[in-house]
Amino acid sequence: MHEIPLDKLHGPGVIIDIRRQVSGNVNYRVKVSDIKRWEATHGRIPKGAVVLFNSDWSSRYPDPFKVFNTQNTSDVSSYQFPSYEFKAITFLAKFRSVNIVGSDTPSIGDSPPGKVDLSNFTFLFQRNIPVVLNVANLDRLPLSGSTIFVPAINIYDGSGAPARIFATVPASKMKNRY
Repeated sequence: MHEIPLDKLHGPGVIIDIRRQVSGNVNYRVKVSDIKRWEATHGRIPKGAVVLFNSDWSSRYPDPFKVFNTQNTSDVSSYQFPSYEFKAITFLAKFRSVNIVGSDTPSIGDSPPGKVDLSNFTFLFQRNIPVVLNVANLDRLPLSGSTIFVPAINIYDGSGAPARIFATVPASKMKNRY
C-alpha cells in the first residue's frame, strides 16, 4: 500500500450499472461491451477514473450467506457473485488508464463457480492499480460526474488496507438522486 501514490487514490467516478444483467445471472461478469455501452452514453472513461460496478449486491449485507451466495461460507469454491471478465480488466488498465477498479461484491476475480482465479487481481496489482471491494451506496451516485476518493491507510508492505470511500457530486448531478 505504501507504494501507491496519493494521486492514484481518487478520480472521476464511473459507475457501471449491471443490476439488470445480475437479476438474470448472479455470476454475471462485466464485459468490454458493458464498458463501451457506458461510454456510448457518458463519453470515454476519463484517464485516472475510479471504475466500479453496481450489481445491488450491497443490499445483501451483512448476511454472509447472502453476500457469498452460498450455504457454506467456509467453502470458497461455493461462492457465487458478479465480477469482471479478464478482458474487461485488461481493457480498463491498458486502454483507459484507470486509477482504481472495484465492485459492490466481495471479489473481482474471473472465476466460474467452483474455481478460484486471481488473475484479475494479479494483472491490476502488477500495474499498481488498487482494487476496492464491497463498496456500499453505489445506487446513490450518478453513473458519471462524481469524484471518488479512496483514502486507504498507508500500511508499509501491506497488500491491502481498510478504506472509507466517499464521493463528491456536483449539484447539477444531484437532481432526483434522493
